[in-house]
Amino acid sequence: KDWVGLSVYYEELIPTLNDTQLRNDGKIKTCLHDQNLNIDQIYYSNNDTNVSVTGLDICSKYSITEVGVETIDKRIKAYVYNKQNELYDKYGVKLIYYDQLNLFKGYDNCKLTYDGRHYVQLLAVETMA
Repeated sequence: KDWVGLSVYYEELIPTLNDTQLRNDGKIKTCLHDQNLNIDQIYYSNNDTNVSVTGLDICSKYSITEVGVETIDKRIKAYVYNKQNELYDKYGVKLIYYDQLNLFKGYDNCKLTYDGRHYVQLLAVETMA
């Protein structure tokens, strides 16, 4: 059941910390150590979308929590919005983004379970529309 506390920690506390606090946080340091990451090393960079991802970013922004999912969603949107005109002009291809996050965000249709699956199945999209 440690994952429940860890999830709350990443959802509620981590987003409120500034850069210095994140760098000194014990759980962030543990994540960096366990994943063999360097705090300031850039592991991903994309000049088109002005995105770079450091070890600190991986351990503080990209957890599998709602905060992490929203951060990844923002990166995907930035890429799509940046590239869609270029791809259309160059190849005649329309690049679109299906924003499914907004279909589920704010709906409390998931319930915690304690069998290791974390959540029960979401309702079908048709019942949400």
